[in-house]
Amino acid sequence: MYKTGVGQQLDKLRFAHRSPLPSRVETLAERFRDAGYRTAAVVGNPWASSFFGLDQGFQRFLNPSIEAESFSVLREVPLAALVLRLVPDSWIMDDRAESIRAKAEQWLDEPGDAPLFLWLHFIDPHAPWELHPEASTDNSMLVELAGTVALSPDGALVGERFSAVHALRAGDIRLDKREQERIRQLYRAEVAYVDQQIGLLMRGIRSRKDPPLVAFAADHGEEFWEHGGFEHAHDYYREVTHVPLILWWPGSVPAGRVLSQPVGLIDLGPTLLELAGIPLDGGGALDEGVSLVEIMNGVQQQGAPRISENNTFGIPSRLVVDGNWRFISRENGQQELYDVIRDPGETRNLALDLPQVSAGFVDYLREHHQQDQLLNTRSAPSAAAMEGLKALGYIE
Repeated sequence: MYKTGVGQQLDKLRFAHRSPLPSRVETLAERFRDAGYRTAAVVGNPWASSFFGLDQGFQRFLNPSIEAESFSVLREVPLAALVLRLVPDSWIMDDRAESIRAKAEQWLDEPGDAPLFLWLHFIDPHAPWELHPEASTDNSMLVELAGTVALSPDGALVGERFSAVHALRAGDIRLDKREQERIRQLYRAEVAYVDQQIGLLMRGIRSRKDPPLVAFAADHGEEFWEHGGFEHAHDYYREVTHVPLILWWPGSVPAGRVLSQPVGLIDLGPTLLELAGIPLDGGGALDEGVSLVEIMNGVQQQGAPRISENNTFGIPSRLVVDGNWRFISRENGQQELYDVIRDPGETRNLALDLPQVSAGFVDYLREHHQQDQLLNTRSAPSAAAMEGLKALGYIE
């Protein structure tokens, strides 16, 4: 199993000091660039910055979260603060979905002889959450740092905005059922806002004479106490790992086709390359995945079990997905086995009832697991990146 070593914590005392993507790893953007594409990205997440190597292969790479946080840091310097007071707010791009959509539309409208490979990353469904994100006039990360606890007018810890993710994760605050439901409402409002902005973007794309291939995916979902947990990166239940993966390209991607077999985000790279007519040769993480083109066209394939690991918080665990089975193995020896056809909510652990099935997954993990290669090729994150991670609630 190919390992890049990216995202590994290099210092036990510094959460954000993690290994970046090594330059030797060939990215999807590099494949498209080398095939003659123009490559560009608008990314609203401090983790997906140039420090971590996510800009490899992009000719234009814009991270408005880092840009906005840089201004935030400068505002703490007296002389710089005086200068920044003269800078119109409109000059500072924020990381809300509306701004990212506007930049995408601008780049899509630019003339060019070469086709465009464009990556957009929307951060809005990530904490902190707001009930009315479309009406916000400030960058979401600049309003207040995660960890700030403020009571709403009715005395609840959750009002029309919630950013105290770190305090909740650390156990410094506890939420009652009413407050938990309010957080779900805030999350749904953020998702609806992004859905609206993507809908506006797609309206323009659909109207083009020669519409491009569009791929829509999410890097993770969120836990809202379905299994007692909150947020993400703690566990591997379906509320976190079962994410949308949608492809749209009239004439090339079958409309309305839904795949029943488990697939992974790692399959997206090879799929896009094949649809674009770019050879799938070469090494690296892209070729761990499998192109879904044949499966989309009705060719049945028996895929190998998929492994996910390296959860950020909680007990180190691994997930194996094979057909209708989902098996979770934890470092403390705990095992969980679910049949998601009969039990989509993963409410009945079958590990003790079906020991032979569990043992088979344990053997598979033992056979395929390799130690991650830790590669530290860059310096510590910048102050702006650290502020961005604070605002997302990852660090204090």
